[in-house]
Amino acid sequence: MAVGNQTVSEMKSRVRLPIRRPRSLLVEDEYAALERRRDLLRLKDLDVIEATSEAEAYDRLRDIGFRVDVVMTDLNLTPGSDTIEGVDIAQTVAEYSGQAVPLYAYSGKRRRLAEDRQRLFKQVVLKSASSSRVREVFNSAAEDARQHFKVSVEQAESMLSAVGPKPQPLSKPELSLIRDLVAGAAPSGWPIAGVPDRVGFLPLTQHAVGVPYGVVSREERPDRIYASVVGHEYLYGYGADAEDAVSALEDVVRGFAELVDQEDAESSFSDSENAVGPSRRMRKLFFALRAREEEFTRDDAFSGQ
Repeated sequence: MAVGNQTVSEMKSRVRLPIRRPRSLLVEDEYAALERRRDLLRLKDLDVIEATSEAEAYDRLRDIGFRVDVVMTDLNLTPGSDTIEGVDIAQTVAEYSGQAVPLYAYSGKRRRLAEDRQRLFKQVVLKSASSSRVREVFNSAAEDARQHFKVSVEQAESMLSAVGPKPQPLSKPELSLIRDLVAGAAPSGWPIAGVPDRVGFLPLTQHAVGVPYGVVSREERPDRIYASVVGHEYLYGYGADAEDAVSALEDVVRGFAELVDQEDAESSFSDSENAVGPSRRMRKLFFALRAREEEFTRDDAFSGQ
């Protein structure tokens, strides 16, 4: 059976994740300045992780497994001192990052940083810079975040494409990368029920947008195999073998997707206003599935396919 110019089997060999938005870490000790810079980043369609101190920045980074797409930090985070905690934050992110995360900084005064420290940052801008210069820097940071995020998505989708039609073992770093990119997923730094034995991909739409899933067995139920959405372990199915478990999972996911669509059609509330906890994360997942499918549908229409 053909869909457009491709067969169903060809389309199913492709992997397209329901992805979150690019993520920025913003560190600023002055709340008014934090709000202004946060709004600038959000206008660029970035998720913003906020921190007002070095310690809080590390807490936020640990929550997300140090997976961030751009860092924007004040160099001095201690009023009345001449410290440069922003450099320490940048060094820590650089050490933990498997890929080079773009790092930006701003400062209330001109500073002469050691050459190795200066090289950490793509740009350092003065707080007193003109508004046009500030916009230029934030535009650059947002574009760098999107590019870094794009590379991560391509890497994760390539890994899942290589898995093939049957779930396969993946390393913990590979699983962590995939989990981090799925919209609404519990952050990779959070404890989860267990690391999957094998990981696969379940396509759900015409353009092969779908969900990654993990397969696990449990000692207390040796007669069952469980399959759950990576990052959304409350969405699961089970059966006598992996094939049955994945089939049951597909029924669960499609059922909840229909429920979310129905609630969305009947309500004027946004996902953040209408849900909390796992419900909020689930809505983010299904909204991302819908948005990614619509993106590829528009691309097809534009290209005349």
